[in-house]
Amino acid sequence: MKGRVLGYDAASGTGQISGDDGQRYNFTRADLKPGGGVMAGTEVDFDTVGRHAKDIYVLSVAPWQAAYAGPVGPELSFFGYFKRAMTTDYFNFSGRARRKEYWGFWVFPLVFYAIIGAVALLSFAGRDVANEGPSALFIVALIALGVFALGMIIPGLAVQVRRLHDIGQSGWVLLLMIVLSLVPGINVLVTIGYVVLGCLDPQPGANKYGPPAK
Repeated sequence: MKGRVLGYDAASGTGQISGDDGQRYNFTRADLKPGGGVMAGTEVDFDTVGRHAKDIYVLSVAPWQAAYAGPVGPELSFFGYFKRAMTTDYFNFSGRARRKEYWGFWVFPLVFYAIIGAVALLSFAGRDVANEGPSALFIVALIALGVFALGMIIPGLAVQVRRLHDIGQSGWVLLLMIVLSLVPGINVLVTIGYVVLGCLDPQPGANKYGPPAK
């Protein structure tokens, strides 16, 4: 029988196939014939035992699953990735972002916030704030922080979407993460999720979102 792989979890070695007969069949890594690496969308030929697929042969793969031998993006420094994200990729929600690009985008804003925050604190030195009010330097630092934070919103969302693409996930997952971050008690887990997002391995080769980022 012929069919198409609905999904395959390489970690557990289990997956499911939608057969041409309209039924779904479970399978394990042991059911794959040598050279039969599969992922969602792979067309296969297989035998069945009840609702279990065995002797699975790969017939064809989606174009984005084929082995990729084309060019990849240039290797940049952390600052190089941050600069590109804030310029040419400012509104870019397509393609993929490697881990270095993801972390490069967030490292420099943190450094900037730390410097401006330090300047704002130093502006209070030797000043009677109760009578004199905040200094002009403090106000300028506060405005700079606000403007920079607003300017980071769009490219920040874009780089997170591209990172999701790099691991083979839809960018709509980010919307779910943002919604969950508004829920008390769950927002801490979402914060951890952003860290995990920057640590996960990329999907090997090209995927449906584009060529590999490295």
